[in-house]
Amino acid sequence: MGLQKAKQAYNTIIVAATHQTVSTGSQFDDGWFLSDFYASNYLLKGSVADQVWLTAAEPSKLLKMHGPYHHGTPSEYSKVVLSPELLESEITPVTVVPPAQMIDRFLDEVSKAAARAKGEHPMLLVVFCHGSDDYRLLLDSGNSGKGFSIVRLKGASGNARATLLVAACYSGGWVVAPDFNSTAQH
Repeated sequence: MGLQKAKQAYNTIIVAATHQTVSTGSQFDDGWFLSDFYASNYLLKGSVADQVWLTAAEPSKLLKMHGPYHHGTPSEYSKVVLSPELLESEITPVTVVPPAQMIDRFLDEVSKAAARAKGEHPMLLVVFCHGSDDYRLLLDSGNSGKGFSIVRLKGASGNARATLLVAACYSGGWVVAPDFNSTAQH
């Protein structure tokens, strides 16, 4: 990797969010969003200084109710991605947001990140939630009546360069680097 690309990667601003609550975050149900969230958090810790991680579930309460979280196939190898030990020192601290406020808070954090980026730093937006068949991201506890579209995300991100990493079905793919400055919407 060239020096310019290395500097650019280090200056990336990360905004990540997941929607599961303590009660909906069982690893045998939709808790895999939380496993993906904490695996990504663990992997990206220290990679860049400017990171915001939003969750609707207090991690210590998750651990008390569900035990350690694993990432991987239960019948094969899996890695612990959330435990009391990891929570103490191995993950970037998270901000707990009430589920009904998650969409607005995420878009607000994206807007703040875009202002900090000032067109000079790329953003990595990471969303762990369900999607709808009309391509909305259901970041409000999977409430199919709520969600946000790429158009709302474009409004929040302004002219900042962004890569969007999405775990939702109906998202059109895991990773996209949308041209938010394009006038065409699909």
